Amino acid sequence: MLPIDLLCPGCFREKEPGAACAGCGFDESRPRSRLFLPCRTVLQQLYVVGRELGNPGSFGITYLACDTALQTCVAIKEYFPRGIVERGPDGLGVHVIRERDRELYSGGLAGFLREAQTLAKIDHPNVVRVRTFFQSNQTAYLVMDHVEGSSLAEHLRQHGGRVSVEQALRIMIPVLDGLAAVHDKGYLHNDVTPQNICIRSDGRPVLLDFGAARLALGGQGVSQSVLVTPGFAPFEQYRRGGDLGPWTDVYGAAATLCKLLTGVVPPGALDRRRHDDFLPPDRLVPWLSRDIAIAITGALALDPPACTPDHRPNTRCAGSGSSPKPPAPRRQTAEYFHRSRWPAGPARFRLCQSVSRRVQP
Repeated sequence: MLPIDLLCPGCFREKEPGAACAGCGFDESRPRSRLFLPCRTVLQQLYVVGRELGNPGSFGITYLACDTALQTCVAIKEYFPRGIVERGPDGLGVHVIRERDRELYSGGLAGFLREAQTLAKIDHPNVVRVRTFFQSNQTAYLVMDHVEGSSLAEHLRQHGGRVSVEQALRIMIPVLDGLAAVHDKGYLHNDVTPQNICIRSDGRPVLLDFGAARLALGGQGVSQSVLVTPGFAPFEQYRRGGDLGPWTDVYGAAATLCKLLTGVVPPGALDRRRHDDFLPPDRLVPWLSRDIAIAITGALALDPPACTPDHRPNTRCAGSGSSPKPPAPRRQTAEYFHRSRWPAGPARFRLCQSVSRRVQP
């Protein structure tokens, strides 16, 4: 492998002399925020840090990095809750700004590590894979597969703000399959939005950026309004101790599907609670099928369902005698979400049945 000072931090290919990389255009001479780790920082004597990926979130910064052992690109997410911590004088360490926030930071860090442990247990083509995680610089890092592509939000902007029904379902049905795998392990995503779905260069959607750190901080005094994405977060996420479950992620997925089909984000759940002016998607797109409109509208119900044992994420439907033949993946997803958010389940079941006929695997 080439010495790291000869590699471009924007693509980790050999860099020609000069500030800007001829291959990817990354310009090292441009000012870089002190929030970010310096380019070519080496973590764990293994990972070389490059440019940041996307916009920094409220709770973490994601970098492109190079695994020098495998000589491949990875994505590394650093726990860095803005407004609570700052970068130390050495440009590496992370320090709490106010001593009173130390416990808050530690709780969020524990949630971040739980996110890593959660993702490491999930092996699904539509969920980002975590390779490892570690603590360093008074914070923690997740090492994930680098998913080449663009966010669904960017994909939408490139396609005029909305997409066809067929394309929307080709994106969201695999996302629902990925969520089912997450829920099957007893976990939630907590932040299903177009920004947290990556469309790979081959067209496959991948769920990114689980919200475990946000959830941990939300239980320790951080305003819920900064922990959720308006329009995509159901009412229960605005309440400390709210009844969260698979239905919480279903709401975000339905809001995302609504945005894909109509170009409009549903009104925020708090506003809807005061005055619900949500328009069913077929009012905005008259040619949309009634089944799809009913499924989206039902999944965006403000009140979560009563959570009974039969509706828990890890509950399986059991029969007597020998095990039944496993259902087809699309039918399995339909039945799974049929149990998740009432009264939307039957509508979603019909939707997924129609999808299985209209969209080929």
